[in-house]
Amino acid sequence: MVGEVCSSASLGALGVVNKYQIPLVSPASTAPALSIKGDYFFRRAPCMRRRLWGPPRIFVGQTVPSDKYQGQFAARRMIALGAKTVVIASSSDSYGQELAYNFIAAFTRDGGKAFNVEVPAQAPNKNASDIVDAVRARSANGVFIATNDLAWGADIIKALRTAQPPLSAVTIFGGDSLMDATVPLRIGAALAKGVRGSDVTFGSPAFVAAFKTYTAGKNISYVPKASHAYDAAEALIEAYRRAEAPKDGKAILAQLADVRFKGVSGPIAFNEFGDLKYDPKGPRLYTVTEFGADGSIAVVRGE
Repeated sequence: MVGEVCSSASLGALGVVNKYQIPLVSPASTAPALSIKGDYFFRRAPCMRRRLWGPPRIFVGQTVPSDKYQGQFAARRMIALGAKTVVIASSSDSYGQELAYNFIAAFTRDGGKAFNVEVPAQAPNKNASDIVDAVRARSANGVFIATNDLAWGADIIKALRTAQPPLSAVTIFGGDSLMDATVPLRIGAALAKGVRGSDVTFGSPAFVAAFKTYTAGKNISYVPKASHAYDAAEALIEAYRRAEAPKDGKAILAQLADVRFKGVSGPIAFNEFGDLKYDPKGPRLYTVTEFGADGSIAVVRGE
């Protein structure tokens, strides 16, 4: 199986895929809680932590890196943009908590000040004005948005951009979940313009072109995780091809651990926790993207 596209849903699927021994590769789940040795979960994006083989046998992995690394990357980018005191807007789910924790650890280690404002993930009406109040109270010059709740993330941007008196000197930066076409659609492209966020690798130019050709006229926006989903499927197909009969979950898992190839999102190889292997000196697994004047999302060159 390929999925899920958020950490909380992937965590919820663990019991099912492990019970029925179905290898699951996520192109988007980044929570370290998914790093479990001996399980059936793999991820094709940088993660936060989880296990993969050795007893008990579990069936999950990712083609994205862990939020442990995303938090560090985002902290470095905000420091480079001049942020010295940052308010973190986070939700109390796995993604929000772990991304915020790793951001704070990296940002404060490098001399910055960070103040977390966490709201219940299931709260029906999250108040964006609380973030504006926190920015003023802490004299912050940066806001880092760490949540899967796109509506709340968009409302935070709107509240900051329309605040009176203005907060024009405040840098807004988000985690990978924020960089989604839903945000400018909700608040308007003009308010979203210039907001940046960390994101997984964008995908090769050839893949992006092929995706846009295939989806032409279907009103589908390209997102970087499309390339990671493609590589997740390729990894499973290759593991299935190598597996011995009867090609069941255990046989596929045994091969998945050793699958390595050059994917459209970058190099694909899993560590013992089912995470995408991360080498800080190797190919970059993250990039910076930005909302444009028309609401489109583009890579910021040189970042």
